Amino acid sequence: MTGDIRVFRAPWEPKLWVMTAVAVAILLGVGAMLLLGGMQNLAVAPAAGIFLLIGAGLCIAGVPLLAVFAPRGYLLCPQGVVISRIAPDIVIPFADIATVEIIPAGSPALRGVIRTLGVGGAFGYYGRFWNRRLGEFRAYITRTGPVVVLRRTRGEPVLISPDDVHAFAEALQARMGTQASR
Repeated sequence: MTGDIRVFRAPWEPKLWVMTAVAVAILLGVGAMLLLGGMQNLAVAPAAGIFLLIGAGLCIAGVPLLAVFAPRGYLLCPQGVVISRIAPDIVIPFADIATVEIIPAGSPALRGVIRTLGVGGAFGYYGRFWNRRLGEFRAYITRTGPVVVLRRTRGEPVLISPDDVHAFAEALQARMGTQASR
């Protein structure tokens, strides 16, 4: 069965490395300050100390939580397209994919994106988003272009960023028996 699996990496763009480093530094820095403040305040003002310790825990726990849901790669498996994560993988069955489109880097189609419930730059860009061209969509990407858009028969389109978008689209169209649009 491993012969039926095709693996594609999810390389990070330089901007993502910087944004992730900044986000991690801020979360850990604020968490450390809250931790120190909470420990100092426990004896004087227990309620305030506990509140600060809870805040510290949330900041520090935020780092692995962000990493857990980030895309790590993409697979074409017998059951469909798999978005690999530390958290449970996301599987999009081939039957749920209507069309495949490649959006090149710098395309106007990727401008004006609004996060509706997602992460925009710490370990990736993932979650729910919206823009005028795509409407509501889900993204599981590690760079802002080029990307592959999986237009589904039901539900929002899904954006992914495999290392070789053209090879991914060709392999996917071969599995689906349809033509990928470019």
